[in-house]
Amino acid sequence: TRVSSDISLLYKKVDSLERWRWITIGIATAIAWLLTNIIPKFLSN
Repeated sequence: TRVSSDISLLYKKVDSLERWRWITIGIATAIAWLLTNIIPKFLSN
């Protein structure tokens, strides 16, 4: 049971890391979209 509890702890850690990785990717994508779509509109005005 010791090993299985270690594995579940590791899995939880990896799971939270994955979530943060996807959140970071999402934020980066949103910033890139803003840079390519909204800022040129401001510059052209």
